[in-house]
Amino acid sequence: MEQFNAYRMIARIECATRLIMQRYNLTTRQANADLLSTVVALSAHPNVYDYDRVVLQQMAVALAGYIKQTESLNYTQEQVNEAEALGERETVFIFQRYPREYADKILALTDFDTQRIQYEQQRARRRRRNLFIFLGIVACLVIGIWVYNLPYFAEKRAFAELQEDFEIGYLYPGDVENYFNEFPDGAHAEDVMILAVEVNNADYEFDSRIKAVHDYLGKYPEGRKAAEYRKFLDDLWVNGIAQYKSTVGDSPNQAQKFMIDMLEYMHTNKITQVYVFVHPELNLKEFTDYPETTQQLLNYFHLEAFSDLKSKIKPIKSELNESDVKGWASQIVNTLNSSAKRLFKTQIIDFIIVDQAEIPQDSKCPVIQLHYTVSNQESIIGIPDVWIYSETEAYSHKEEAKYAFLGIQMSFKAQFMIPGTNSQYTITAEGDPGSTVIRNVTNPYTTMSGRCSKGFYDQVIADFGLANE
Repeated sequence: MEQFNAYRMIARIECATRLIMQRYNLTTRQANADLLSTVVALSAHPNVYDYDRVVLQQMAVALAGYIKQTESLNYTQEQVNEAEALGERETVFIFQRYPREYADKILALTDFDTQRIQYEQQRARRRRRNLFIFLGIVACLVIGIWVYNLPYFAEKRAFAELQEDFEIGYLYPGDVENYFNEFPDGAHAEDVMILAVEVNNADYEFDSRIKAVHDYLGKYPEGRKAAEYRKFLDDLWVNGIAQYKSTVGDSPNQAQKFMIDMLEYMHTNKITQVYVFVHPELNLKEFTDYPETTQQLLNYFHLEAFSDLKSKIKPIKSELNESDVKGWASQIVNTLNSSAKRLFKTQIIDFIIVDQAEIPQDSKCPVIQLHYTVSNQESIIGIPDVWIYSETEAYSHKEEAKYAFLGIQMSFKAQFMIPGTNSQYTITAEGDPGSTVIRNVTNPYTTMSGRCSKGFYDQVIADFGLANE
């Protein structure tokens, strides 16, 4: 684990944050803003897509831990610089090689620098070969072969390189994207899309293959591989539905009957997405919003920890806004996607959060109307629950109270609906943050929301008979 030291991982996170900001044309962070604050703020930015938002949330949690680890590392400045340079090189490589899958790679304890070196060596060999090809072409042009044009040969060389990469097992999704960026209507475009399907045929790349198949059929619905690929997708649906029916048995409950109806509906209509419309509601009170008598009572309850509880409580309304709360739904959607994937062995269906106003009224995609309310946690009506975070002193080993938070709780209602039918299913649930100590003092309410959400998606998984972790 030493090779994946905290400085190396922090450098990965910093470089990834910078690249994501560039993607959305966001300004570079202010000089006096620390990295953790920047990552947290960026994860709450309204323009950031859910995929990147989840990546940023994961990086924020990891970053807090790595910053803590650096306090115990006795590294020279030269060693720190070397580790940081290594982490940045890895991040640039990850974003180049895995443009759609960097979320699974950026925090992985994998030595991507070794892969990068191998990749660059192959690129160097390719550049040398291209140089000889180019010189040959120039020589041919000099002696009079004017009938050829450089764009034609450039596309032909690009396709030849992709074929060679395919044969030696070095064809990556990023290479295919680069080809289409340069030659969107290239003479070998269909051949390249077929390569993209065929190269993604290992189990760990199965979802990439499905996407490549959809891309191919979208562009070449009557292409030479269209019939084969349509049968491939059809078999996935047939087998997936059969697997689900086998899992729930001969006496499915109402939720499972709905799921069977939805899967068969999606198969018939060749639909792969389920739209999730999120309707969050904030119903929160600050400590000072409670009556004076309640404040005094809570001060008395926690007098042993704090002489003045009000001054130690982290404000709740300034930490939570509708955008933040709406973003929490991505945790639930991610759980639905991963649970469905474990059951079907692939991403047959894709739950995605969308803005209801942007969806055409004649859309055939199934819909989940997800309503949830965030309010103060009150074990006794009118008395908010207060969470105390304490730390153990290094020498005395005494517990010392450091921070206080108001607890939050959530109520959920999810309505699953199939357009054009009367088939629907409704789930309601309540969620609280439990009783385990909150260690995330930077953003405790995110931790609480995750715990509150767990009870809801556990019920969803149980009702529908989906696979859990």
